[in-house]
Amino acid sequence: MTAKRDVPEWALEFRAHCVRKGLGTKDVSSLIGISYGMVRNYFNGIKRPRFEICKRIQNVLGFDMLKALYLHDRKVIEGGEDGTNESEI
Repeated sequence: MTAKRDVPEWALEFRAHCVRKGLGTKDVSSLIGISYGMVRNYFNGIKRPRFEICKRIQNVLGFDMLKALYLHDRKVIEGGEDGTNESEI
């Protein structure tokens, strides 16, 4: 049995943006010049794109990946993904 893995908000936003534009994984792959598997990893939040890929995503697809990642990280740092602020002291 595999453990359930939550997909980060930035990945869900990226996938939703692509769906709204009518782009599938293969389309995104060819448009930004990366492998199908890497796009799938981004859509599922398994891997985070490097800076250069983030800029390419923004320029080609119009999705601000850097902003999405920043907002996600900020939320995690400030109080966890669920919005709580529990310290492990």
